[in-house]
Amino acid sequence: MNRAERRAKAGNSKRRKREADIDAAMAAGVECHRAGDLAAAERHYRAVLRAGPGHGDATHLLGVLALSDGRPADAVVLIRRALDRKPDFAEAYNNLGMALAETGDADAAEAAYRQSISMRGDFADPHTNLGNHALQAGDSAAAIEHYRHSLSIAPADADTYFNLGNAHMESGAIDGAIDAYGHALDHDPAHGPALRNLAHNLKERAGRAESDDAAATAWRRLQQCAEAALQADARTAEPWFHLASARRELGEASAADALRAYLQRDEADAMGARLALAALGEGELPIRHSPAYIARLYAEKTFLGGAGAERRGYNGHRLILDAVAPILSDGMRVLDAGCGAGRLGLAIRGRVASLDGFDIADRMTDRARKTNAYDHLETADLETFLPRHRDRYDVIILAAVLVHYGDLSGILPLLRQSLRASGSLVFTVFKLAGDGARNFDTTAYNFFAHGAAYLEKTLTDSGFPTCSIQEAIHEYHGDEPRMCYVVTAR
Repeated sequence: MNRAERRAKAGNSKRRKREADIDAAMAAGVECHRAGDLAAAERHYRAVLRAGPGHGDATHLLGVLALSDGRPADAVVLIRRALDRKPDFAEAYNNLGMALAETGDADAAEAAYRQSISMRGDFADPHTNLGNHALQAGDSAAAIEHYRHSLSIAPADADTYFNLGNAHMESGAIDGAIDAYGHALDHDPAHGPALRNLAHNLKERAGRAESDDAAATAWRRLQQCAEAALQADARTAEPWFHLASARRELGEASAADALRAYLQRDEADAMGARLALAALGEGELPIRHSPAYIARLYAEKTFLGGAGAERRGYNGHRLILDAVAPILSDGMRVLDAGCGAGRLGLAIRGRVASLDGFDIADRMTDRARKTNAYDHLETADLETFLPRHRDRYDVIILAAVLVHYGDLSGILPLLRQSLRASGSLVFTVFKLAGDGARNFDTTAYNFFAHGAAYLEKTLTDSGFPTCSIQEAIHEYHGDEPRMCYVVTAR
């Protein structure tokens, strides 16, 4: 073997070793990525790029890591760099679409998903993402079509069935939603969001049922799904709550036991089990909803048909606007407490000098921020926000916020302290059925309702000597009106 041949052999040996090192580092990175050790995965991917600059797969997966780390703009740069090296990379185009969607470039995201599909017709993920894109754009019919196409490719994907159920919910098709969530649970009995949304829709169906037998059928299905979820993992809390709901409606005495099992697993009580125990006569009525319950409730509203004005027959915002309109003037500083998605803020922004808002749910605050109606906006609850803003506001409005409090004797003084001396408070609460001597109780929908006499006395004791309490229809549940009080106090 001459010198040239020896050099060639040595070069080939080095090249094979480098390629083996790259393959080993790439395999280690993918293994760490799948195991959730993202820092280790990144180290391995960067080792691949040091050994083989421009490596398409490593660059792509670094982009995926950037996306999961909340850096979608970095993800776009990295994935596009990977596509420069591998232009026929269907998976990369799908992930590019997800990154572009996170940056807010919906049109470019859709184009990337469609490019992915054109390269690989049997790839379900971009069809699902097109469905997500359509659902976010408010086109539930198109979303349903995309999800069904995805499921024709990957028929056992529980998450896609869950998304299909959400699209049916947005279109108002309760039966379609129930069917889709049921399929999600068939494939993944421990799919918590699917069980939660199934419970929501089954409760709606039972409430609208034309016969007791039809209602019982809905409750039995919820019971079966909750039991299947607990068989998959009895350590989880939420299925116990849904099991208790079904047992209660079916007249089974073991409902309280299921609620106690739930509380053993979730002391913060995000589902409101203590309220349910009180309704069964198995515990004291709480004086307010737990912070975890309120946060969970309003986080869900971003996909369970929206909040407030998105519900048919909802009058709550109009009632507040009608009550506050005579009070507002150009120089006023106003607080929208529990601002939700910011619809009240949009309605009054042009009539006041400044407008602050807060909400307990991050998702709601994010939606309110997009309205650009608020001078200051944050995620907080009444007890943390009000003490930091004393003697600050001319008007505070609360649209169906105090429905989360039974005993108002603690929160009304905080509201008084945040108002200027001549400030006004405007809020709505549900009317206590029968009123009479009772101060407050819970409604069939787990909100608190209050008596007019209690409201007047507690307002007076809290520094509001002048008040107006007017009865009105807050909203409709089917054909049934839910009555409320519209309160203006100063």
